[in-house]
Formats: sequence, C-alpha cells, structure tokens
Amino acid sequence: MNAELLNHQEGTSQRKAAILAGLFSLILAAAAGVAEFYARQQLIVPDDAAETARRVIAGQASFRIGIFGFAVALICDLLISWALYVFLKPANKNLSLLIAWFRLIYTTIFALAVVELINGNRLLTDGHLSAVMEPDQLNALALHHFQGFDNSWTIGFLFFGLHLVLLGYLAVKSGFIPKIIGVLVFTAGVAYFGSNLAKLVMPNYEDYTAVLTAVVAIPSVIGELSLAIWLLAKGGKRTV
Repeated sequence: MNAELLNHQEGTSQRKAAILAGLFSLILAAAAGVAEFYARQQLIVPDDAAETARRVIAGQASFRIGIFGFAVALICDLLISWALYVFLKPANKNLSLLIAWFRLIYTTIFALAVVELINGNRLLTDGHLSAVMEPDQLNALALHHFQGFDNSWTIGFLFFGLHLVLLGYLAVKSGFIPKIIGVLVFTAGVAYFGSNLAKLVMPNYEDYTAVLTAVVAIPSVIGELSLAIWLLAKGGKRTV
C-alpha cells in the first residue's frame, strides 16, 4: 500500500513538473522572441556605433521591453531546469541532473550577457558620461558592450546545445517520451552547438549566416515546441 501511494505521489509530481516545464518553455519562447526580434535586432546595428546609439536612445521604451523580456526568459530557464530534472529523474537521475546543470550554466552565461546590454545602454543614457567623453568614444564603447552580449550568448549556446543533445538522448531512452520528439530535440542540440561553434571559430561565418540560422531555427522550433506541447498535454500522465 505504501509503495502504491509512493508511486502515485511520484506520478503526480512528474505530471506537475511536466506542466511547469511545458508552460514556462512557451512563456520563454514568447518573451525571448519579443526581446530579440522586437527590441535588440531592431535597435543594434553591429557595425555602426553611431546609428546604434541613435536608435537605442530614441527607442528606450523598446530597449527596456527587451531587457524585461530577457529577464523573464532567465527566470523561465531556471524553472525549466528544475522542472525537467524532476520530470526526467525516474528515467535516469544522474543524467537528468547533468542536463539541468548544462542549462544552468547556459542561464548564468546568458545573465552575464544581459548585463552587457544594460551597461551599454547606461553609457548612452547617462548624462554625466557625455560631459567627460566624446560622443564617438561613448558610442564605440556602448557598441562594444552590445557586441559583448552577442559573443557571450554565443558561448552560452554551446552549453544549451549540449543540454538539448543530452535531453534528446534521454527522451529517446526514457520510454515515456515519444522517440520522434527526442530525435528532434537531439538534432536541435547538435545544430545549436555546431552553428555557434562555427560562429566563434570561422573567419567567414557571415557568408553562411543565413544557412546556419535556418539549420538551427528549423529543428529547434519544431523540436522544442513539440516537446513543450507534449509536456503540457501528455507529460507525466499514467497510462492504464
């Protein structure tokens, strides 16, 4: 009777963890999408410090929405790390812990990257600095911080890719997650890792940006979204 009650409690815990992981994954996708595509990419011009400064100063509302979106994404990442660990622990405790740690490392690096955005914005909006530095110097230093965000996030994505590779592998081996979802998540992880490693080491990465972005986007959107929806709808439910 006690064993039966324990199994029931474990099943309930798994179901709750699955719902939380799926829900926060969808919230993360929306928040990060707004922050990245509505705010950051609209305001920061990678090779033009003066234009970047003009856009950021004029678009402070959008910039702050972006920072808020990234903050929401960070919180979601922390909660997803915990929820996935709880959900996957019955399949393999040690591997599920490693999966969580890789995501936590990614989240830490991502948090430091967001600080670079905040510091760059402060350089452009702090009136005291403009009194002691030339505009061109301020603009160049701010762009340096904005580029620091991109470089740090790239390194973070290496760990996120490893997180997805292990997550996909455990999903396939678990026996309670559809294997096709595991394969899609595994593929997304390989794509994340390979693309971001190429970004760090390839001198002509810009020539392949469109192709490599598509290589990451297609499996990641399909795989991560499929997993999130499955977790919400089916994850942790006991079959009878």
